[in-house]
Amino acid sequence: SLLSITIVSIPTVAQAAPACDGKSPVQSCVGATSDGAPYSMMVPANFNGTVYLWSHGYRPNIPVPAGIPGYGGYTVTNTPEPGPSAAVIGALLAKGYAVMGSGFARQGWNANSALKTNIELIDTYKKQFPKTTKVISWGNSLGGFQSQYLAEKHPELINSAGALCLSSDALAISDTAADALWLIKTFFDPTIKAGNYSAGTAGYAEAMGDLVKVFTVIGAMQAGIAANPTAPAWPATSKVPDALKAVPSRSALVLIALLTGLPMQSAHFDSTSAPAGLPAANALSFQLAINPSLAALENIANAAALATFQIYDLELQTGGVWYDNTATDWAARVADERFIWASALSGESATNALLGYVAAVPKAKANPDARAKVAALGTHTGISKVPTILYTGVADPILGASQQQSIIDKHDAYLAQQW
Repeated sequence: SLLSITIVSIPTVAQAAPACDGKSPVQSCVGATSDGAPYSMMVPANFNGTVYLWSHGYRPNIPVPAGIPGYGGYTVTNTPEPGPSAAVIGALLAKGYAVMGSGFARQGWNANSALKTNIELIDTYKKQFPKTTKVISWGNSLGGFQSQYLAEKHPELINSAGALCLSSDALAISDTAADALWLIKTFFDPTIKAGNYSAGTAGYAEAMGDLVKVFTVIGAMQAGIAANPTAPAWPATSKVPDALKAVPSRSALVLIALLTGLPMQSAHFDSTSAPAGLPAANALSFQLAINPSLAALENIANAAALATFQIYDLELQTGGVWYDNTATDWAARVADERFIWASALSGESATNALLGYVAAVPKAKANPDARAKVAALGTHTGISKVPTILYTGVADPILGASQQQSIIDKHDAYLAQQW
């Protein structure tokens, strides 16, 4: 019964108080903030005074036509989320905690919009339930960014924060994803536009076309590794020189993951083990070369798909091309990693050949004004004045430990300055 949610019509315009069903043991309330963000509240009869404010993760701000792998049939939604799952929400309600969350006024990158919504939602909740004594802000992915953002901007409104698998600053996380897409374009399919999308419906079609091409490349690479794990063929769309094709295409996958800081462990591959029953020599090859390639492939697919949505979204928000890698020192990024993952990269000569090709191809150049606008869409200070937990998943496909470390570094610098 704790998990049963009665649907109450969400007001079409903001109202001073939420609409509550008055049920027991859990009362459900809905409403909309002044910016049109629908919200949901769930309060148990044994409310202990503490409410958890959940911020949901990244949702694309454009629909995806049916048939596109991974995302086909997606429609933009602002459905409110009072927590990460029914199981977690139920566990909290059973202990006397209340939960709430919104769907936010816009999807895509929405840090500043979400901050405004969360501030208003806290005020609305406290007016409706004046016995509230504590507010805990938490969220995952982009919602983790928003939780940390709220802790930095308005610590007076909350008592603690949980930033779970958080995204770092708008520019930093967007660059990471865009790097992955640009490198897929560079090695595997130069017809991928990867930004500088046209205005209007033409630009939308170009972005969806890029999404199709990304998953086509991923499928070709997956098939190639399955057919010949040691030396899989390069996709037919690749235009790298024939001499470079002497390097196994799986090594380019590993290099892309290392250059973009993606984890070398994925949801289904740990980058170190081999299937049981393989002969010793084959098992060692799988451990050192094949498994890392498959882990890289899985994480790159997620990063490149995110990049397509994010590049398109941020170009619309800033009015220009914001991604720039003209000053990127690609080789410096793998100064140590190239030796750690030497087998997966097929040795020093292969690594040098791959890096040499990346250095030689034309680079992506941004409009400085657009890039500055992206930076203004949300930046962490690292200064959290309430107890805060940072959490990361070992195999998160893009939001790895570096995201948390960026917050820790800023916080350490702040503490050093204070002392």
